Amino acid sequence: MKILSILITLGGCAATARGATEIQSPRNPQETIGTRTPFLTYNNQAPSVRYQQVYSSSDFTYWGEGAWQITQLSFSANFNGETYTLPNVQINLSTTTKAIDGLSMAFAENIGSDNQVVYSGPLQLSAPTTAQFNFHIRLQDSFLYDPTAGNLLLEVMNFETHAPISFPEPAFGGTRTLGDSTSLAVAFDVSSPTALLGSGGLWTRFTVTEVPEPNCNTMLLTAVVVIGCARSLGWGGAQTPALARRINDENPTPCYTVPASRSHCHRVSFATPY
Repeated sequence: MKILSILITLGGCAATARGATEIQSPRNPQETIGTRTPFLTYNNQAPSVRYQQVYSSSDFTYWGEGAWQITQLSFSANFNGETYTLPNVQINLSTTTKAIDGLSMAFAENIGSDNQVVYSGPLQLSAPTTAQFNFHIRLQDSFLYDPTAGNLLLEVMNFETHAPISFPEPAFGGTRTLGDSTSLAVAFDVSSPTALLGSGGLWTRFTVTEVPEPNCNTMLLTAVVVIGCARSLGWGGAQTPALARRINDENPTPCYTVPASRSHCHRVSFATPY
């Protein structure tokens, strides 16, 4: 019965898996717009772009508590069937203490202590379909994000902007509703330390992998030890021994006590009985 109870408990732990593989932010944009910033700003407007966008942690905790491993960014884009290449783009992710619509004009003040480069190098812009979130950036290094630690900050540094593109112009899907779950900071010079602020930003989908909750891992490890010891000592269904340590004279091994008739086991008290 003890082993059965452990298995049932572990089954309940497994059932808490959140199951989300794609998380959209903002979840429900009220107003959508077309924008070329930061990826397709033209070089007759600015030689380079530095861009930050903050996403609310609530868009992630909506799917459940716990951390997420972010592996890909997706955006809605219309490139009119064309492909464009940016020669040098760097993308960073970090956890920021700044609030939505609360970014600082100083870029450095928005960046979290876990700041990580997740993509660096040439970036090809291509969207073979017109569906939502049809442009994908597969991260070279995934980012571990814990929503309980703060909001998520995306930083894009586009070191060399694109030449002007004739009509029809390509565009990314964005949102600019005050009070939604995202906002931005931008400068049209990648070396600028300060930014212009705006509400809204790129409509983004994050491809994620769920990070198992630590308590589930602990329960699994504990169950493996308990079940292994129970089998080796031949516990019967009616026995309820106290948790302790067995000390074998020849080969001391942590285990659980059995009835006192087995003299090679010595009882050591623990605060909580099994």
